[in-house]
Amino acid sequence: MRRSIWITCSCITLATIGLVTGLAIRGMLAASLIFSIIGILWLMAVIRRYEGISSLSFVIFVFGTAYAVWKGTSPILALLVVIATLSAWDLDAMLSRFRQIKTSAVDQGIERQHLVRLAIMDSAALVLGGAALVIKLRVGFVVILVLSFVVIWGLSQLVLHLRRSSD
Repeated sequence: MRRSIWITCSCITLATIGLVTGLAIRGMLAASLIFSIIGILWLMAVIRRYEGISSLSFVIFVFGTAYAVWKGTSPILALLVVIATLSAWDLDAMLSRFRQIKTSAVDQGIERQHLVRLAIMDSAALVLGGAALVIKLRVGFVVILVLSFVVIWGLSQLVLHLRRSSD
Protein backbone atom coordinates (compact mmCIF):
# COMPACT_ATOMS: atom_id res chain seq x y z
CA MET A 1 0.00 0.00 0.00
CA ARG A 2 2.96 2.31 0.59
CA ARG A 3 3.90 1.94 -3.06
CA SER A 4 0.44 3.10 -4.15
CA ILE A 5 0.56 6.13 -1.86
CA TRP A 6 3.95 7.05 -3.29
CA ILE A 7 2.71 6.63 -6.87
CA THR A 8 -0.44 8.66 -6.10
CA CYS A 9 1.60 11.51 -4.66
CA SER A 10 3.95 11.33 -7.67
CA CYS A 11 1.00 11.59 -10.07
CA ILE A 12 -0.42 14.57 -8.20
CA THR A 13 2.99 16.25 -8.19
CA LEU A 14 3.48 15.58 -11.91
CA ALA A 15 0.02 16.93 -12.75
CA THR A 16 0.54 20.02 -10.60
CA ILE A 17 3.99 20.78 -11.98
CA GLY A 18 2.78 20.27 -15.55
CA LEU A 19 -0.25 22.51 -15.20
CA VAL A 20 1.56 25.19 -13.20
CA THR A 21 4.45 25.24 -15.67
CA GLY A 22 2.13 25.46 -18.66
CA LEU A 23 0.21 28.34 -17.11
CA ALA A 24 3.36 30.17 -15.99
CA ILE A 25 4.92 29.92 -19.47
CA ARG A 26 1.82 31.60 -20.90
CA GLY A 27 2.13 34.39 -18.32
CA MET A 28 -0.85 33.40 -16.19
CA LEU A 29 0.94 33.65 -12.86
CA ALA A 30 -2.20 34.07 -10.73
CA ALA A 31 -3.74 30.89 -12.16
CA SER A 32 -0.39 29.16 -11.75
CA LEU A 33 -0.32 30.08 -8.06
CA ILE A 34 -3.92 28.95 -7.56
CA PHE A 35 -3.22 25.53 -9.10
CA SER A 36 -0.04 25.22 -7.03
CA ILE A 37 -2.12 25.67 -3.90
CA ILE A 38 -4.79 23.24 -5.10
CA GLY A 39 -2.11 20.65 -5.88
CA ILE A 40 -0.54 21.04 -2.43
CA LEU A 41 -3.95 20.74 -0.77
CA TRP A 42 -4.65 17.61 -2.81
CA LEU A 43 -1.33 16.09 -1.71
CA MET A 44 -2.10 16.90 1.91
CA ALA A 45 -5.56 15.35 1.58
CA VAL A 46 -4.10 12.11 0.22
CA ILE A 47 -1.44 11.94 2.91
CA ARG A 48 -3.94 12.73 5.68
CA ARG A 49 -6.48 10.30 4.19
CA TYR A 50 -9.31 12.78 3.60
CA GLU A 51 -12.12 11.29 1.51
CA GLY A 52 -13.71 12.91 -1.54
CA ILE A 53 -11.02 15.49 -2.26
CA SER A 54 -9.58 13.62 -5.25
CA SER A 55 -12.83 13.74 -7.22
CA LEU A 56 -13.11 17.49 -6.79
CA SER A 57 -9.41 17.98 -7.56
CA PHE A 58 -9.74 15.79 -10.65
CA VAL A 59 -12.54 17.96 -12.03
CA ILE A 60 -10.70 21.20 -11.18
CA PHE A 61 -7.49 20.00 -12.83
CA VAL A 62 -9.26 18.82 -15.99
CA PHE A 63 -11.07 22.14 -16.39
CA GLY A 64 -7.83 23.98 -15.55
CA THR A 65 -6.01 22.00 -18.22
CA ALA A 66 -8.73 22.72 -20.78
CA TYR A 67 -8.44 26.42 -19.92
CA ALA A 68 -4.65 26.28 -20.24
CA VAL A 69 -4.88 24.67 -23.69
CA TRP A 70 -7.44 27.28 -24.73
CA LYS A 71 -4.94 29.96 -23.71
CA GLY A 72 -2.17 28.35 -25.75
CA THR A 73 -0.41 25.85 -23.49
CA SER A 74 1.23 22.85 -25.12
CA PRO A 75 -1.31 20.10 -25.87
CA ILE A 76 1.30 17.42 -25.14
CA LEU A 77 1.83 18.89 -21.69
CA ALA A 78 -1.93 18.99 -21.21
CA LEU A 79 -2.20 15.32 -22.21
CA LEU A 80 0.39 14.38 -19.60
CA VAL A 81 -1.38 16.46 -16.95
CA VAL A 82 -4.75 14.82 -17.65
CA ILE A 83 -3.26 11.32 -17.61
CA ALA A 84 -1.45 12.00 -14.32
CA THR A 85 -4.61 13.56 -12.84
CA LEU A 86 -6.76 10.60 -13.86
CA SER A 87 -4.19 8.17 -12.44
CA ALA A 88 -4.01 10.04 -9.13
CA TRP A 89 -7.81 10.08 -8.87
CA ASP A 90 -8.01 6.35 -9.55
CA LEU A 91 -5.21 5.43 -7.15
CA ASP A 92 -6.68 7.54 -4.36
CA ALA A 93 -10.01 5.75 -4.80
CA MET A 94 -8.18 2.41 -4.64
CA LEU A 95 -6.39 3.46 -1.46
CA SER A 96 -9.70 4.55 0.00
CA ARG A 97 -11.20 1.11 -0.70
CA PHE A 98 -8.15 -0.57 0.86
CA ARG A 99 -8.56 1.54 4.01
CA GLN A 100 -12.13 0.29 4.38
CA ILE A 101 -10.82 -3.25 4.72
CA LYS A 102 -10.38 -3.92 8.42
CA THR A 103 -7.35 -6.17 8.03
CA SER A 104 -3.86 -4.71 8.13
CA ALA A 105 -2.56 -6.97 5.37
CA VAL A 106 -4.00 -5.87 2.04
CA ASP A 107 -3.37 -8.47 -0.64
CA GLN A 108 -0.32 -7.31 -2.59
CA GLY A 109 -1.56 -9.22 -5.63
CA ILE A 110 -4.70 -7.08 -5.88
CA GLU A 111 -2.66 -3.91 -5.60
CA ARG A 112 -0.16 -5.12 -8.21
CA GLN A 113 -2.97 -6.11 -10.64
CA HIS A 114 -4.55 -2.70 -10.25
CA LEU A 115 -1.24 -0.94 -10.88
CA VAL A 116 -0.62 -3.06 -13.99
CA ARG A 117 -4.10 -2.27 -15.36
CA LEU A 118 -3.56 1.41 -14.64
CA ALA A 119 -0.17 1.35 -16.40
CA ILE A 120 -1.81 -0.27 -19.45
CA MET A 121 -4.57 2.32 -19.45
CA ASP A 122 -2.08 5.20 -19.08
CA SER A 123 0.05 3.82 -21.90
CA ALA A 124 -2.97 3.48 -24.17
CA ALA A 125 -4.09 7.01 -23.31
CA LEU A 126 -0.63 8.35 -24.06
CA VAL A 127 -0.40 6.54 -27.42
CA LEU A 128 -3.94 7.43 -28.51
CA GLY A 129 -3.66 11.00 -27.26
CA GLY A 130 -0.30 11.41 -28.95
CA ALA A 131 -1.76 10.06 -32.19
CA ALA A 132 -4.65 12.48 -31.89
CA LEU A 133 -2.19 15.36 -31.54
CA VAL A 134 -0.17 14.25 -34.57
CA ILE A 135 -3.13 13.71 -36.89
CA LYS A 136 -4.25 17.09 -38.19
CA LEU A 137 -7.96 17.64 -38.71
CA ARG A 138 -9.73 20.88 -39.41
CA VAL A 139 -12.37 21.13 -36.69
CA GLY A 140 -13.34 23.92 -34.38
CA PHE A 141 -12.17 24.35 -30.81
CA VAL A 142 -15.64 23.58 -29.42
CA VAL A 143 -15.70 20.22 -31.21
CA ILE A 144 -12.25 19.40 -29.87
CA LEU A 145 -13.30 20.43 -26.36
CA VAL A 146 -16.44 18.28 -26.50
CA LEU A 147 -14.47 15.31 -27.83
CA SER A 148 -11.88 15.79 -25.07
CA PHE A 149 -14.56 15.63 -22.42
CA VAL A 150 -16.07 12.55 -24.08
CA VAL A 151 -12.66 10.86 -23.97
CA ILE A 152 -12.15 11.83 -20.32
CA TRP A 153 -15.63 10.57 -19.48
CA GLY A 154 -14.94 7.32 -21.35
CA LEU A 155 -11.66 6.79 -19.53
CA SER A 156 -13.29 7.45 -16.17
CA GLN A 157 -16.04 4.95 -17.05
CA LEU A 158 -13.33 2.43 -17.96
CA VAL A 159 -11.70 3.01 -14.58
CA LEU A 160 -15.03 2.53 -12.81
CA HIS A 161 -15.61 -0.69 -14.79
CA LEU A 162 -12.16 -1.95 -13.86
CA ARG A 163 -12.86 -1.14 -10.21
CA ARG A 164 -16.13 -3.07 -10.26
CA SER A 165 -14.56 -6.04 -12.01
CA SER A 166 -11.70 -6.24 -9.51
CA ASP A 167 -14.01 -6.19 -6.46
